[in-house]
Amino acid sequence: MSDDSAADAVTTSTEFEAALGRILTAAERNDINPRGSWVYDNEDESLANWEVEIYELE
Repeated sequence: MSDDSAADAVTTSTEFEAALGRILTAAERNDINPRGSWVYDNEDESLANWEVEIYELE
């Protein structure tokens, strides 16, 4: 899944946090467990690859 226009809309840390929240909420509502380690290999070699660890807060 790729939506460059949505990614380009994130220009501040506040927008990043809101976008991340929407993704996590959508995952939970659709019975996708977001917990654990997720790796994102960027197709653009000029940009970093990422690993994200997600923990549920009690």
